[in-house]
Amino acid sequence: MVGMESSTNGVQIAIMGMRGSGKTTFLLNLVNVLREEGIRVKGILSLAVFEDGRKTAIELVDLATDARRVFARLAKEARSTLQFGDWAFFEETINWGNVCVSRIGFTDVLVIDEIGPLELDLGYGFQAGLDQLVDGHYRVGILSIRPKCEEALLSRFPGIKVYSLAEWTSEDLINEIFRIAFI
Repeated sequence: MVGMESSTNGVQIAIMGMRGSGKTTFLLNLVNVLREEGIRVKGILSLAVFEDGRKTAIELVDLATDARRVFARLAKEARSTLQFGDWAFFEETINWGNVCVSRIGFTDVLVIDEIGPLELDLGYGFQAGLDQLVDGHYRVGILSIRPKCEEALLSRFPGIKVYSLAEWTSEDLINEIFRIAFI
């Protein structure tokens, strides 16, 4: 296991890509590689759910427990008081995700998938994830964003390193994260 000690000055990384570019797939692969190395990973992932070849829902996964809850469904198929774009989000799952993230304490790697306009522009969504990123109780804090959120993210976290999935292979980006965070 890579030696880790508590730090409030963790490395902050944003994985950036368009919708459907593979941000969550990359993070899932990264989580698996990190765990194989004995590195503690906690946070949340937003996994797509496909039915008959089309994305119909998003599940939120607590990486500490692997518990899952439906986070969003296509707006035309579900009703919610919180609709954003094509999706109807479930506030009870957002609240659950915030509770999961707020309980993390120190971890080697913090993952928050995904931060977007809901959090950066509206002050809603996974605010506990942003709070954890600010608190720095991790060796590496990694979140995913879309390009349209880069400016808002950089204004809030000026030291964050932004990596575009369009410019890296998955293997090279995993190696880069190990290089800057664990070597």
